[in-house]
Amino acid sequence: MRIVIVRTALALALMLFASGTAWSQLLKPSIYPPPKDGLILFDMLRPVETTDLLHGWRANLGYQYGSLESKIANQPERRDLNTETAGMNVRVGRRGFASVDLTLSDQTLNIRTNNMTTTADVNETGLRASGGYMLLPTLAVGGSVARNKLDGTYRFGPAPTDQSSGALMSYSAFTALLLPIDDWKISLTGAYTHDEVTQSFADGTPGQQKAWSRTGTVVLAALHPIVGRLDGVASLAWTHILEQRTFLAGRRLDDDWLRPAVGLVYRLTDQASLSLVASRFLMNDAYDYQSVALGLSYKF
Repeated sequence: MRIVIVRTALALALMLFASGTAWSQLLKPSIYPPPKDGLILFDMLRPVETTDLLHGWRANLGYQYGSLESKIANQPERRDLNTETAGMNVRVGRRGFASVDLTLSDQTLNIRTNNMTTTADVNETGLRASGGYMLLPTLAVGGSVARNKLDGTYRFGPAPTDQSSGALMSYSAFTALLLPIDDWKISLTGAYTHDEVTQSFADGTPGQQKAWSRTGTVVLAALHPIVGRLDGVASLAWTHILEQRTFLAGRRLDDDWLRPAVGLVYRLTDQASLSLVASRFLMNDAYDYQSVALGLSYKF
């Protein structure tokens, strides 16, 4: 009888622990954007006189490293994230624009919940399609849809390694205002994002889980020449979680925080440019986060 009770208690504890871990891998594009986001905006948002349907092609490659650590005593967590992206942007007619992005990422997790420690390696493959239209020479609207496939291996306390699988669907709509002032290029973007994630484990404990969130983001960005082919970029993003449902009630993201970023863009040639951008979280009560992103862009 004692063995049965111990095994039952362990199973329940692992179920709660796995629930909290699953929520931690909900990587929202609005919170961890691909490296090239925000840098393409200044070039894409401008009307051009043309009779071509598709033109202004731009290929992008990027790598981003980020580290995240919980600031909440009762939900210790540490993550290291590596993200690679490849994408293509194109102008559509005089006022349209579109893009397709492939994202590959991996992360290592170390989390402690209910006096148990878990370690995990999680891989994510995502595909995102975006598009928009310029209502005015300096005003655009658009949206995007993305699907990310999640695969991972977890070790919950003393239990054997367990396989996991899941999917993240993300839908967003945005409005962008571009303000060129002398040598300055300034943009103000507002976005709404809805994310839904499902996850299940190979041994069936816990069963399939679902979580979702609704997020609003406002980003103020600026670009200014420094010298020759070198430009400076800076941005300040405010993120507000309108509503969220987590896998485990005690594990959460902060409701509001700021994310400043600064970087450099060097135009190697008239077609190719290289970017380096660093960012972090400010005024986030739940997590510390820092990232460095390197991007390469080529215009055809």
